[in-house]
Amino acid sequence: MTRSFREFTRSVLATLQELSIPYAIGGSVASSAYGAYRTTNDIDISIKMELADSEKFIKAFTALGYYVNMDAILDTVIWQTPFNVIDAASGFKVGFFSGREDASGDFCV
Repeated sequence: MTRSFREFTRSVLATLQELSIPYAIGGSVASSAYGAYRTTNDIDISIKMELADSEKFIKAFTALGYYVNMDAILDTVIWQTPFNVIDAASGFKVGFFSGREDASGDFCV
């Protein structure tokens, strides 16, 4: 089944919420929400993910039929490098970037 971009986006955000992983949307999707529309087939999301979250993250997204690379996720947790989650059926992609906490403990990008 091929999802629409809207369905893809909703499934990604719902999964992050179910996993209680803090996130912030960026890139074209965020700018479109503020009126600067740009055509896109991907989502840029900053997340705060701990090593303990990685296994449930992978299980949740693979259950949706998305491609997730464990090594890339581990690199993100350890080295703060970005990784992708891809829906091969539609070609839609999420670029996940590592977020952090500020001095007060709040999530920031």
